[in-house]
Amino acid sequence: MSEEEALHRRAPGRGDGLFGPEFLALLERLRLLLTGPLAGRRRGEHLTRRRGTGLELVDFRPYQPGDDPRRIDWNVFSRLDQLHSKLHASEEDLRVCVLLDASESMAYGDPSKFVLARRIAAALAVVGLWSFERASVLAFGERVETRLPDVGPRRGVHRLLDFLGALQTRGGTDLGRAFGETLPELARPALVYVISDFLGPVPPFDGLDRLRTLGHEISLVRVLAGEELRPRLRGDLRLVDVESGRSVRLTMDAALARGYRRALERSLRELEGYARRTGIEHVLVDTGEPLETVLLGRLFRLGRRR
Repeated sequence: MSEEEALHRRAPGRGDGLFGPEFLALLERLRLLLTGPLAGRRRGEHLTRRRGTGLELVDFRPYQPGDDPRRIDWNVFSRLDQLHSKLHASEEDLRVCVLLDASESMAYGDPSKFVLARRIAAALAVVGLWSFERASVLAFGERVETRLPDVGPRRGVHRLLDFLGALQTRGGTDLGRAFGETLPELARPALVYVISDFLGPVPPFDGLDRLRTLGHEISLVRVLAGEELRPRLRGDLRLVDVESGRSVRLTMDAALARGYRRALERSLRELEGYARRTGIEHVLVDTGEPLETVLLGRLFRLGRRR
């Protein structure tokens, strides 16, 4: 009996309250849905969109210094009088790597962002195992705090669920430093899913650019609490930063509420704009959404888009 067929028979372990029977049933539904292009292949048979030396032509781009001159498309040059390089698909041994924000800000909300983020991480990593047969998870805050190195399909699902179930939030957020620390572990091409609220003091774009330069295919999953997206706080308040412990007293009136909404919308637009410019997949998830809608609807396409 394969591991995915034994999901519901797994012995009680760490994180079972997080990954109960309903969640495992959702994973089973994901497995059944994976009967299309990603199903039934063995490692090394997955066609990626990374630039490679395969035979399938997937795109063109303007010629850049350092490109192999043999990839210049002279037909395009004759039409446009501009040099363009041909990009071919590459057949490689791919793996999935999930970068999970475990900073203290992820503990906010009811249910907390971290509860949903761990379930999303589990689903994406398990789908990665079933699709590509290798998956890993790195939990970060101000730096990479803990990691589950590559696991395979033999007992990988159990190890993933136990690892994610035992994780706890702590400390602050430094996305740039954390992403930099992942680079040695991401030397080989991977499908990288970054799950975070992206609420750090420094924008994540430099760190994401460093990941992109290595040729990874990146997807961003932004998890925000309903209270952050639709705050209902009013009156005299004392607000405490959960990561730094600093507090501020203020009166939340209509003008301040409008200012908060403008700042939130600006933050959302900046990340969405970066994703559009760079061709990265981006999904915004509200903790108030039903888990089934999140996993089987909006996130399932991330697992099948290649």
